[in-house]
Order: sequence, then C-alpha cells, then structure tokens
Amino acid sequence: FVKAPKNPIELHKVLSALITQKVSSEYIYYFKTDKITVHSEEKMPWTVDGEYAGKKKDVTIKNNKKAIQFVIPKV
Repeated sequence: FVKAPKNPIELHKVLSALITQKVSSEYIYYFKTDKITVHSEEKMPWTVDGEYAGKKKDVTIKNNKKAIQFVIPKV
C-alpha cells in the first residue's frame, strides 16, 4: 500500500522509497499475503488498477494465482 502524498515533499519521499526499493517507509506498507481485507470506519475513495471503484468501507483484495494463462506464439 502507498499512502497518498499530500505535498511535493511527501511525493518525493514516496518516489525515492520506490526507486531505492526501501519498502520500510512511513509512506509504503509492504507485506506478503494472498488475501487481505481492509476495513474503514467511514467510506473512502478506492481505486483498482488506477480506475475509480467508488467509496467503500470494506475491501477484500485477493491474488488469483495463475488465473490467466498466456500463450506466446513461436516466431
């Protein structure tokens, strides 16, 4: 999870942490899991892959491992 920066200084800190791969930052929450549920006391705006998904109080994110099969043709 990446905390939304509120000013250019915070944006710089987020970008620096991503570029240097310092995942233990006050703006980046990093952990490994195949499923997580996020609960909020009030509805908050949510995005999925950059697309607005409405305001939600509860969101479950699940990794559907191998859900898509890719076929690469031989050249």
